[in-house]
Parts: sequence; structure tokens; C-alpha cells
Amino acid sequence: MGSHRSPLFTAADGTEYLPVDSAFAVGELKSRYRSSDRPIESFSRALARVRTLEREPIPPTNAPGAIGFTGPDIRPPTGLPLQNPLLAFMVFAETGDFDEREAARLRDSLPISQLPGFGAFLEEGIVAPMYSTPSGASEVDIYPDLQRRPNLFLGLARPRSTPDPLGATLGFLLQTLCSHLSISAVRTVTPGPYIGGPERWAVTTPAQRG
Repeated sequence: MGSHRSPLFTAADGTEYLPVDSAFAVGELKSRYRSSDRPIESFSRALARVRTLEREPIPPTNAPGAIGFTGPDIRPPTGLPLQNPLLAFMVFAETGDFDEREAARLRDSLPISQLPGFGAFLEEGIVAPMYSTPSGASEVDIYPDLQRRPNLFLGLARPRSTPDPLGATLGFLLQTLCSHLSISAVRTVTPGPYIGGPERWAVTTPAQRG
């Protein structure tokens, strides 16, 4: 999670606790895809444990078509059932031995709803849950676990007519992350709702530490 994590509190043994709704994305970076390591299956198993944690649903008054939005942190409805949907993704610096046959094996071995939102191969493109639009185009569904669409399939997408597939894939990665964060309900996390109330907490500011 890097050096910028903000745990709710840290136990004496060093275990850090974070509210699940303050986790916006779960990602894993790999230097190379090796089918023998089953990286997507391994990530999906770990991801399943995170996805079972209860996340805050959107209140009925915030449902699409409803009215009554109030407060500075309320955003327009997105059609998603959660305040903060979890984006899961993988990035592989080298494509390795990933190919059409490996994609077919993944289709047979994992339910589409258990897959991450996408896997990005910096040299090649992306593999992701997709759906067909009425016009016949294929679009990525980065939240397959929400099962919003009945006919998702695992598709491969490669940049068209570009000498720089790395730039195109990085552009997709950046655009998707920014789009995901833009629809998430970002709120200040306070310990009160989680552990007994703020009266149990002594907060020291940086100025007080000095």
C-alpha cells in the first residue's frame, strides 16, 4: 500500500487497521506473466477475501432517478450499488507467455465475476471482463463482481495502429484509475463510527508534537 497509507489505528504488534470503505483499489504489479505461476488465479483468490467485506451501499434517496441530494460530499448517482466500488487490477511489465490459449484457459477456470477489473500488459494491451454494446462494440466492465451485466466475457484488447502500445496501455490505466476515483464518494474518515466514539481518542497534531 506504499508509504502514504493512513491506518485508523495500529495495534501493539504492528497490525494496521483501515476502514474497508477507505480502500478504493487493489492492485498487483508483476514484472512478467508466467502462466505456470497462475498469477491471475492467485490474485483472484486473495481478492475474493477482500470482496466479501461489507461495503456501504448507496442510500435509497441517492438511487438513480431519486431527488434530495444534500451536503458537499454527495455526488450524482452513477448507477452503481455502492458508495465506493472497489477497483481491482493487475499490471504486467512483460507479456511473457500470455496468449489466446492462456486467455481461453482463464475463461474455463474462473467465473467472470471473480476476475479483477482488468489486467494490463504494458507491451501488448489489456485483458478484461467485457460486454457487447447495441452497436456491436466491446466495452470493459471494471466491476465484474457487481454482476450488473448478464453477458460478460473475458476479452483481449490491443492498441490499434500505434507505434507505442506502451503509451496506449498506460493511457488506459491512467484514464481508468482517474474515472474510478471520480465516481467514488471521498469522505473524511473518523474513528467514531468504528470504535466507540471520538471521546476515546486523543489526537496529537504535528504542532503539538513539536
